[in-house]
Amino acid sequence: MKKDKKNRVFISYSYYDKEYGEKITNALRYKGIEVFIDLDPINTGSYFFKRLQYLFESSDTVLILISKKFNDSTLTHKESEDLFNFAKKRKISIIPVQIENCNIPDSLQNYQTINISKNFEKGIDSIIRKLEILPDIDFDKFSPSEFINFVHDLLGEIGFKNLIWSYSDHYDFGYDLMGTYWNKDPFGLRTRETWLIEIKFYRSDRFSINSIIELFNLYYSNKDPNTKVLLVTNSILTSTAEEYLNDIKTKKNFPVTILDGNALKKLVLKRKSIINKYFRK
Repeated sequence: MKKDKKNRVFISYSYYDKEYGEKITNALRYKGIEVFIDLDPINTGSYFFKRLQYLFESSDTVLILISKKFNDSTLTHKESEDLFNFAKKRKISIIPVQIENCNIPDSLQNYQTINISKNFEKGIDSIIRKLEILPDIDFDKFSPSEFINFVHDLLGEIGFKNLIWSYSDHYDFGYDLMGTYWNKDPFGLRTRETWLIEIKFYRSDRFSINSIIELFNLYYSNKDPNTKVLLVTNSILTSTAEEYLNDIKTKKNFPVTILDGNALKKLVLKRKSIINKYFRK
């Protein structure tokens, strides 16, 4: 890993998996990666959660070792959600690492898991490749026009079709892109969805509730029950905006999806062509 890249790695694991944690730590340090682990055997109660929160905050990336013992640990579901939300707000990357055949917790289902249970060396190589690219994925380095083009290409890679710019020199429809996406219902039947896509790029301001209100008004003025709304931003949702979003989705049946900076980074990590085009210059 290049010396000028800031990526301090913390390894979180069940204390019963201490030997495996040290093995991974030594393998990564051998490759020149700055790694630290928590060897404190106290793993219960509020002290444990506060200590983990501090260790998360001190990191750029957190590797979470998933095992049967980890799944049986005293960390509750709510505490896990709180911890991962805490990491999300501080733009801390999370990489689940499966060290044995076991279930992946619900709180980590949306992350790309690296399985090293069958081939340790190959798994370590996968971790290193991800750690090398993470510091390069910085949306704040884009210009507004570069970010818009990046989002267009990323949505195309995901599977959106017929992506059309909605504005011209004479008129703005209130959103940036309109596209279609073919989805499958639980019975395998394909359904066609229409998506209105708004792209928000921020230099210093954070995402605001006003953007959600604008999209809500746009959706109901469209009058198409099969239409969905997507907002893509390089910013991170504030707690207030997230609460408002969940409230309006539930009470108003508002079919909106928001991809903020953290969600975008997860998607980019799965797509080599996007990485090579926009982050390997």
